Amino acid sequence: MDSDRAIERQRLVDQYIVPSGVKDPDVIATMRHVPRHRFVPARYSIFAYIDGPLPIGHDQTISQPSLVTNTTPGG
Repeated sequence: MDSDRAIERQRLVDQYIVPSGVKDPDVIATMRHVPRHRFVPARYSIFAYIDGPLPIGHDQTISQPSLVTNTTPGG
């Protein structure tokens, strides 16, 4: 259930995104809302809210959250 993962999303933002210098309130709100665990295979879901890249299949990865938020305009 996504509401169970909300605490993990909040922790990711509070421990990694905001301290990395992200100030844009829209970026912060989006990171608090997007269910990152839905974008990774189930076996990696437990790691969805760490600040690191994760495999998503076909030799591709979902990027490290703090890297992505710091490369967005206004991020």
